[in-house]
This record gives sequence, C-alpha cells and structure tokens, in this order.
Amino acid sequence: MGWNVELDVERGWIAAVFAGAVTRADSALATRRALALAASGDATGFLVDVREAFSRLSTGDIYAIPAMWEHGGADRASAVALVIADDPQMRRDAEFFENTCRNRGWNVCVFDALAPAMAWLERQRPAAGNTASA
Repeated sequence: MGWNVELDVERGWIAAVFAGAVTRADSALATRRALALAASGDATGFLVDVREAFSRLSTGDIYAIPAMWEHGGADRASAVALVIADDPQMRRDAEFFENTCRNRGWNVCVFDALAPAMAWLERQRPAAGNTASA
C-alpha cells in the first residue's frame, strides 16, 4: 500500500492519495498525518483520492474513521471529498462511509471523478475570516 498526504497551499486543502490495498493501519497513519497538517489552520478541506486503491477495511474500521477525526480535533466546518474508482465494492464502502460521516455531522461527499470533487471543495470554503482547522 502506498499513500501520500500533503497540504495544497494554493488550493487550501489537504490532499491524500492512496494506491493499492488500504488497511486500517494505513488509514490511521494517513489520518494522523492529515490532522497534523490541518493543525496549521491553512486547510479548509480534504481531498481523498482512492481511485488507484482497494479497501481492506472492515465495516467497523470504516465506521471508526469519523471518531478518529473527533479525537484528533478536526473542525466540523471542514469538508471531505472522496474520489473513488468505478468499482461496486468501493462504491458500497464509500456510500457507507459518507452516510456514517454525515450522520455524525461531518461534511463528506463521494465523487466518481476528480474535477467535480475539486469544484465541490472550492464551494465548501468558509467565508473570509472564518477558516477551518480541519
């Protein structure tokens, strides 16, 4: 499994890109990295690209991700765009993830392509002077 998490200063969000098998350990490490970057206050959202990945996460693992955000001090005003491949299992997992997050008050949306995800994240930016610490 490979993953990379970086702050995209120009766009104002944190980009996480995954390839190969995504395990619970990968998810936890990438989440910790994203939350550490978000602590700077320079990010208003997260772009998570899993188009080149496949999930090894259990339903319980997926369900626990929003709790990691809560415990990590993530700002609920931030937005998460999840870009997935055209795969039925990935679609099921992503929709479960989106529903779980939304039910807990997080602004998460699943996309099939990068461009709409980026456009959505742009529209989610908080008003000037009200930045999210994600």
